[in-house]
Amino acid sequence: MNRFFFLLLIIAFSSCENTSNTNVDDIKSSFVQNYSTIAYKKYSDALFFVEVLRSDLDKFIEDPNENTYQRLKTVWEHIRVPFGQSLVYRYINGPIDNNNYYYRINAPLINTSLIETENEVENKGIINDLDNYPTIDKDLISNLYLEQTSEHQDKTYAGIHVIEFLLWGSDESLDPLLSGDRTYQDFVNDEFATRRLDYFIAVVELLIDDMRSLKEQWQEEQIFTNSLKNSNNIESLSLIYHGIIKFLDDDLSDRMLNRILESNDTRYEESPFSDFTLNDIKYGVIGIENMFTGSYSDTEGNVTQGDGIFRILEEIDSETRDDIKEKINNIKSLIATINVPFDYALNSPSERQKLQDLHTQLKDLQQTLINSAIDLDLRYQV
Repeated sequence: MNRFFFLLLIIAFSSCENTSNTNVDDIKSSFVQNYSTIAYKKYSDALFFVEVLRSDLDKFIEDPNENTYQRLKTVWEHIRVPFGQSLVYRYINGPIDNNNYYYRINAPLINTSLIETENEVENKGIINDLDNYPTIDKDLISNLYLEQTSEHQDKTYAGIHVIEFLLWGSDESLDPLLSGDRTYQDFVNDEFATRRLDYFIAVVELLIDDMRSLKEQWQEEQIFTNSLKNSNNIESLSLIYHGIIKFLDDDLSDRMLNRILESNDTRYEESPFSDFTLNDIKYGVIGIENMFTGSYSDTEGNVTQGDGIFRILEEIDSETRDDIKEKINNIKSLIATINVPFDYALNSPSERQKLQDLHTQLKDLQQTLINSAIDLDLRYQV
């Protein structure tokens, strides 16, 4: 009788263990699906605002004034919100990593003299060079990229930050509280006003094409989403986790922050013309948070909700879940205390210390995520 009872206990324990494992596997599968759903939603929102920008550009052309010009700047900032949160989808050999999409959409370090030159120089920018570029349109900009080899994508002609430059102009002020000082008159009374507008239209239309393509590639039953869904959970999660950690390390921690702190060179800012850089970092962090909460809120407050990595950790290591959650919240709280613009924070001793603390906290979060890969049974290599 005792032996029989003991066997029943073993069977019951094994059944519970198998059920638990099945639950975790189901949650992992649910997360991978939600990961793709959120990507599609983010690119949809970014595309929506780029299309609004194109529409508002027509309104500005019809009635150029300070208000219609400021509206263009506001919409540009709206684009940065969902797109900044989408950058966490880099480094997984996904849609944005292929076909030069990232560099055509978001290359941050721009040689503005390729686009326009202020003085009479031998090598004119495209806007100023009527001889070599008599017509400026989307096809011209697209072909300029095609002329570059895959190994030397070092010239930036289009993308979000080129639009930023066209709207704000170079930030050459010695006052760290000021951003670029371009006015709407550059599109009205300047010698190259019409060509500058043509360039603006061309890069916005190219951005619409590229953003639409990214959105479509994250639809259900597309090649990449199917490959994620049809791979085993460990392979998909390992790839996703690799992308999150590499984005946190290479982009947020090092390129957007540490490189500027070490060089004290604001040309390396993510958004150097508008001084939106601190927001770029903030939305990058929120993009990572989306992966853990399984939740994404658009600019109108509509929420996409599903299983996230926290839900997986809840089943296997709640302490690690709470640790990651606390670190992300602390980072967001610290960012909220830093006075903007970024130039000012960089040159103020107290604010600069906050930037250095932010870098430390980002690196600490990175190490915690690397350690948590073991809990998640992922094949992650540093």
